[in-house]
Amino acid sequence: MSWHTLARFGPALAASHPKPGEWEVLQTWLRRIAGVYGFRYDALLRNALGRTGPGARDLETITEAQLAMLASATGISVKQLRGMNIRR
Repeated sequence: MSWHTLARFGPALAASHPKPGEWEVLQTWLRRIAGVYGFRYDALLRNALGRTGPGARDLETITEAQLAMLASATGISVKQLRGMNIRR
């Protein structure tokens, strides 16, 4: 199943995504999601969020639009996703 297929179903598939741990940072959680679906982390960033190039892995620069796409595909609120991106 492609990430685009997963994203189209949005919250309907949210139950199948691993939920983020209480103190888990965004990058670690996205790596876990990629692993569950057999995707490379970079492929998930590129195909799900449109993040490419040298700074693609720097999630400190993730946009509100990208957070909204991720929220739609996973069922996790933008507010929670934003909070996961704070350096710990």
